[in-house]
Amino acid sequence: MSFQRWKENKKRMDDEHGALVRCQMVLIAQLNTVCNIKEQHLDPFRNDPDRAKKLNNFRMCDAGLRVAYDSLSFLLTKKNPTLLLDVHSAEQSYISLHFSNGMPDLEK
Repeated sequence: MSFQRWKENKKRMDDEHGALVRCQMVLIAQLNTVCNIKEQHLDPFRNDPDRAKKLNNFRMCDAGLRVAYDSLSFLLTKKNPTLLLDVHSAEQSYISLHFSNGMPDLEK
């Protein structure tokens, strides 16, 4: 009886820990996107008084091709938890490359 209760509590705690780690990964990925926007679009014109006219127009869009992060979330609990962030960075680079080449349809 107590072993079963211990097992259930351990599973619940493991599930909660996994959810927290996935949330942390999402927040880090969003921070990475915001930092990239700052560095690539805002910083080059930081001190330019006419920067509003010189900033490149860009829009955030959701690409159809996505990595299934839920199925890869187990990587966050392994010895190299930054591996999932590397996957995210590679995905973002791939998307950026295709959009910068005028190919918004990633399934071509």
